[in-house]
Amino acid sequence: MDAKAYMIWFKTKIKEIPDKDFLFTRIHKRNLIKGFPKADAFKNTPFNVDSNELSSDWDRYTTAKKCRESVKLHNKPGKPPKNPDDYFIWKMNVGKIRTDLEPSQEVLHTPSKLNRAHATIRGRKPANEGVNNAEFRAKIIEIGQWAIAP
Repeated sequence: MDAKAYMIWFKTKIKEIPDKDFLFTRIHKRNLIKGFPKADAFKNTPFNVDSNELSSDWDRYTTAKKCRESVKLHNKPGKPPKNPDDYFIWKMNVGKIRTDLEPSQEVLHTPSKLNRAHATIRGRKPANEGVNNAEFRAKIIEIGQWAIAP
């Protein structure tokens, strides 16, 4: 994206994400069990702080393929580059995220300089608290599906 186009979209207001839309979440291959995401795949990030947010991408501004490729934006100097082929894309309906998950979750459009599609799923995730998260994981699997499957 050229600099001028970037400045136009980045200066636009944050938008309300409609319940009918979808979010994409990247799932690393080590966070799979029997072809489905483990509960750990849905931990709040960053992992080593008291975070209340799970990063995702809004389908209004991206595709599953672009979401997968964007993992390259998170490469860090001195560390091996992230390979998009190591990630799969889980797709969830925004309305179901808001109404069907317990504990309840908020969905917010939180664009960044590098990612217009960035959205946040905000709320406690049992996986972060070391408690039984089987019900939470089962519900996420129930409301979602693979957009790019393993």
